Amino acid sequence: MSKFEFNISKLSQLSEILTDSGSHIPAMPKKGWLHEIRTTLMMKSAFLAKRLGVDPSVVSRFEKSEINQTITLKSLNKIADALGCDVRYVLIPRVPLNEKLLKQAEKKLSQEDKRLRHNMSLEQQESKRKNCLNDSTRVAFLIQERGNKIWDDNDD
Repeated sequence: MSKFEFNISKLSQLSEILTDSGSHIPAMPKKGWLHEIRTTLMMKSAFLAKRLGVDPSVVSRFEKSEINQTITLKSLNKIADALGCDVRYVLIPRVPLNEKLLKQAEKKLSQEDKRLRHNMSLEQQESKRKNCLNDSTRVAFLIQERGNKIWDDNDD
């Protein structure tokens, strides 16, 4: 069994979960979540520092590193715990995963068809019969047959 075996059920479930989740997750506040939650709780940075066992300047550094996107997940989890919060690390697709996969497979199929037509024209051949499978069936077969290779630039 291939590590990248196509699983339509998993694709559909994950695509639905992540697409739905994306609309519920607000953007990071201007000063970051750490600062936003700490100040909403009316907690001084000195108190949070004491909970973390660090100097108060470290809390400020953590808050700045969150804004600069350089904070580590380990640090973020530690601070979240001290604030009584949990970290939920998630990637939200800009386009549903199933659409992205199908679009890539269609692109790959188009490239292969173009290469085939080119090779046939060089050999002065014509296809004597129409393809009996519709494009969506061909795309499904391509995904099933090639798996992760649909992302390769060349199949040579």
